Amino acid sequence: MAASGSVLCSGYLVLDIVSHGKVLARTAGGTAGNVAANLSWLGHTSALLSRIGTDPAGDAVVADLAANGVDPGWLQRDPDVETPCLVHRVGIRGHSYSFSCSDCGRRFQSYRPPDMIGLPKTVRTFFFDRAGATTVALAEMVRERGGLVVFEPNGLGRESLTRRAMSLAQVVKISEDRRDALAPAKPPKYKPQLEIVTMGARGLRFRLAGQRWNSLAPFPTSVIDAGGAGDWVTAGLLSSLSMDQIKERDAVATALRVGQSLASHSCTFLGARGMATNAKPADVAELVSSRVHSAIPIPRGYRPPASISLGSTSSRCPTCLTPTGDPHEPTRVVGRELMLSR
Repeated sequence: MAASGSVLCSGYLVLDIVSHGKVLARTAGGTAGNVAANLSWLGHTSALLSRIGTDPAGDAVVADLAANGVDPGWLQRDPDVETPCLVHRVGIRGHSYSFSCSDCGRRFQSYRPPDMIGLPKTVRTFFFDRAGATTVALAEMVRERGGLVVFEPNGLGRESLTRRAMSLAQVVKISEDRRDALAPAKPPKYKPQLEIVTMGARGLRFRLAGQRWNSLAPFPTSVIDAGGAGDWVTAGLLSSLSMDQIKERDAVATALRVGQSLASHSCTFLGARGMATNAKPADVAELVSSRVHSAIPIPRGYRPPASISLGSTSSRCPTCLTPTGDPHEPTRVVGRELMLSR
């Protein structure tokens, strides 16, 4: 983030399987996974709290995050949980999602909330997309320390927890198609410091502390795959806006334009993180800076994951990596030094 300190993200984390006739890529994904990885790609210190399995899909997620600067030490690996996967099918009819594997037929595991953890003082920003007992408690801790809490609810969930999360967050970002579903959880006198409503191809609007709405049109682009574009908006906002600027309309608008520019360019690549894995960081920085008339640092870029042993191909699904042979067959991930002390 523009302010000092680390960003902790928590919520939906999956193994993204990008398919365009065949599997083209497997990367860590999901809202929280994308935001953490995008922030790291943009040069910021990020960590990710979520619960995943000790299976090959989980190994692939950890390897990808660790190689790209996201601290994986917060991930809670549970042998009784399967790592969630999500298949992204991109074709001439657009982008579609599948929560089951077309090869082995397995329906993928849904999100499982993490347990409570201690929170180091280095964490100054907390982003989350699922309102649970742990994430709400962490939001309370960050607020008490004077940090920034950003909430992007995926749905109503447990109404009481979602209401509490919305009341704690200084920044609330909601997709327009989810506003009605979230209405029952809206706290009385609801006026977050910054409220953002995204509208897909029509851009977004924002307002400060319940004041008038401001609209921002999207940047023109040739869409190949719009998956994950909203997560680039979030990462661009957090990477460009400091805590003391959150009440300044022009600063907020500029930070959101950075996010929109990143999002529009990401739509020209396959996969939610296709821009990060394929674009030249200097080219992205030049494009964004020219659009928003404000220089941004050159991103650190993408690093392929360290070597990972998943066993023989005959013992796992070629698409989702689910073991099909001995469930006790060992897997191995080459880790890296953690960046945040716990």
